[in-house]
Amino acid sequence: MRDYILHLIEQFVIALARAMGLLRDGDQLQARMALENMYRQYLGLPPETVQALGLGPLLALISADPDRFAERAYMLSGMLRLHALLLGPSGAACNLMERALEVAKEGEARGGDSWRERFQEMEPGMREELAALQSTTQK
Repeated sequence: MRDYILHLIEQFVIALARAMGLLRDGDQLQARMALENMYRQYLGLPPETVQALGLGPLLALISADPDRFAERAYMLSGMLRLHALLLGPSGAACNLMERALEVAKEGEARGGDSWRERFQEMEPGMREELAALQSTTQK
């Protein structure tokens, strides 16, 4: 089972990196399609539903299997981060990035040592992106 989970995480990281690269290259349409595919594949939900859910329901969604919570929190926080960046400077983007940070915090708190390091690596980047979104939104 551990090998399967590691494989799933590797596949997710590749898909997320590819989508982030598309966004950086200005191909928003392809990045949106990639995000939609990730939401459906890893959560079974469309982006609109995920965007509409608050933190509590999102955490409940990924808590169905407590043994896989940290893995699912890592994936969800990455998808929320990409979703926020795709939306661009807006209140909705700030809300999604804040949820991404909260999900990451929960994953760090509930995950073991191996997960703690992963979440700590992604947090500074998300905080910088949130600050940039907030400063641009307030102008």
